[in-house]
Amino acid sequence: MSIETLVAKVGLYLSTYLVCLVSGFVPLVNCELFLIGVAMLVPGLAVIPILLLSTLGQMTAKVAMYFGGKGLVGLSVKQRARLEALKEKLSRKPSRLGIITFVSGALGLPPFFLVSILMGSLGLGLGRFLLWGSLGRMLRFAVVLLSPEAVRGLMS
Repeated sequence: MSIETLVAKVGLYLSTYLVCLVSGFVPLVNCELFLIGVAMLVPGLAVIPILLLSTLGQMTAKVAMYFGGKGLVGLSVKQRARLEALKEKLSRKPSRLGIITFVSGALGLPPFFLVSILMGSLGLGLGRFLLWGSLGRMLRFAVVLLSPEAVRGLMS
């Protein structure tokens, strides 16, 4: 199904949520390109619901991955030992987990896909994961949604 067909069938808002949800699980689905296209069509403040829905879609996927990380099974003894050592190291400065989550959510480095799983396995609380991950994603998507307007301003 094409994006145009999806938008025509379920509307722009639900399409935004769905594209960003799928993108959260499948990195090959680029929600940023979708959001740039939306931003070119939607005037001014109308991007605010798009910003909120895109963040919600991504974070819905990332929370599922976070819980997947909490239940990591099948790790070798050596991998479990490395994970426990990393937990111990990061537990000395727990604020680092929030900072890593925010930076990953905003910049995609390290990949938020992997960070979501790792934060679940390292024991970052769900509330902190949601707070820092959502703020990072919201910042990222705000920049994406404002970029077409900035380009228009430069060209005029």
